[in-house]
Amino acid sequence: MQRDLPIRVGLLLSDEWLVATRLLPDGRQRPAYAVLDPRRAPPDSLPAALAQVLDTLVPPGERNPAAPLDLALINLRPLARLRRHELPQVALLAPTGLQQALHASLRGTTSLSSATHDPSSPWFPWVGDAAELLSGYELRKLCPAENVLPVPIRQDASGALVQSLSADALPRLVQALRALSVPAAALALMHSPRSLQPEHDLAQALQREGFLVVPSATQLALQHGGGDERLRTRAAVLSAALASSCEADLGGLRAGVPAGQPARFLTLRSDGIFAPSEQVPAWQQIVAPIAAGLIGVSRVATASAGRDRFVCLIRDEPAMPQRDEALPSRLAVGLSLAALCNHHEPGWPAVHAALCLGIPCELPALSAALFPAAMSDPTAAHSAVQTLAAAYGYRLAAAQDAGTASDAAHALPTDASLSLVQAGWLDVLSLAALRARAVAERVTPLFVEASGAQHSGLIAAHLQRMRDEIMASIPEPARSSHATWPDPEWTAELRYQGQLGMLSLRGIGTGGPASRAASDLVVRFVAEHQRVYGFSLPECPVEIVQVRLRQPLSP
Repeated sequence: MQRDLPIRVGLLLSDEWLVATRLLPDGRQRPAYAVLDPRRAPPDSLPAALAQVLDTLVPPGERNPAAPLDLALINLRPLARLRRHELPQVALLAPTGLQQALHASLRGTTSLSSATHDPSSPWFPWVGDAAELLSGYELRKLCPAENVLPVPIRQDASGALVQSLSADALPRLVQALRALSVPAAALALMHSPRSLQPEHDLAQALQREGFLVVPSATQLALQHGGGDERLRTRAAVLSAALASSCEADLGGLRAGVPAGQPARFLTLRSDGIFAPSEQVPAWQQIVAPIAAGLIGVSRVATASAGRDRFVCLIRDEPAMPQRDEALPSRLAVGLSLAALCNHHEPGWPAVHAALCLGIPCELPALSAALFPAAMSDPTAAHSAVQTLAAAYGYRLAAAQDAGTASDAAHALPTDASLSLVQAGWLDVLSLAALRARAVAERVTPLFVEASGAQHSGLIAAHLQRMRDEIMASIPEPARSSHATWPDPEWTAELRYQGQLGMLSLRGIGTGGPASRAASDLVVRFVAEHQRVYGFSLPECPVEIVQVRLRQPLSP
């Protein structure tokens, strides 16, 4: 039985607006918006707002229980709350004797930018590489020393539990958490990525007592710093501070879905892929608007035959003509963005490892700057982009109309040039949310000898179990005909035993025994290590650290 295709609706949520766009079967887009009621608490105004935009985009006569709604959410609120210093304080649960060291990792780092700019400028609170994005933010404001609670649990370097929680330790921990009166807690056990169960079990036990607990091992992939306790602690504390408000936003939106209409909420990750919202750590929502903006303008630049490197400007005032008279001429979403970007292949920006708040992520940009509020003045906006370009040795050519998308930017020296790409958030929503890939992902840490795991069928067994888990998490009726779904993709992270660095290899087949050298993980890893690092270690065992399975959620 051929299943009906999902109906993709992009949602852009700010403090004042819910803007939505539907991708129609013929490729056209249908926009709608709702003003949030300022008299009601933010989550309470969301059900009516979503119901309003869905009535416009998917009228009752077009609804089909066999065609689920894919609601792709870009939420501007978490970043806005962070920048307004509105996030609540949370607790940190850390192993006894190590709690002070992990708390010290929340200290803000110093920006390494050498760019010349005025840090007091209201237009430019930050300029620099993506690796410096808000890196000076002091996470200890979210978790002061008195909110750090010792936990008598210890795992060794292999992940084995060497000290478990005693019978009377849990009641004491519950009592201490209640005394703090915090909305959430971060849980960071040493070596937890080696074995996720101790963190999971303690988090579940505390959640049964009514606490919201964020396990650190779920916040960062191993290939993006998940093996570093300091980075995992920062990620978990930030997610804990964001979790309650993000859950309230998502809960308010879920309440606005029409009765009987299957729907799944997708959230943009920092690598530009949409995943089920429950699989995306809360801290990534502060990166999502920036990633969406950069992806959107990169596609604008590609469509307009722009060069590989360009300057973009995204602002609340749409730079493109309005597509629907029902939309206001200006949608204030409280966030403007300018960036110096780079893309090398049609339709997609270059992606490189970057740091956000000291947490590794993938952000498609060379540098960027956030603006504190709506920038409706074209002259001020153009001046801000000039400041960004000048920090990297470029300048924008003078133009009579600084607000047009035809402005040119010329590089210094004169043997290269930049294009200026402008867009509004409606364009970003259309290009990033409606056309991005949607995947569900499972990750399993292994830490086993690679060749033996492949020859024994261990990898294949894990991949099958992971896909079964993904399919089981997909609501009916979309799951009923899952035999027609696209084939999943899997990736293995490998390293020479004893080394920290890993290489990612795209999996071949089902992960079973290799029928030829080209599908053998060890053979491929050695060749890739030689290519990337210029040497190999023939006598050193190759370890598979983890496998990742991605299941596309649309044909």
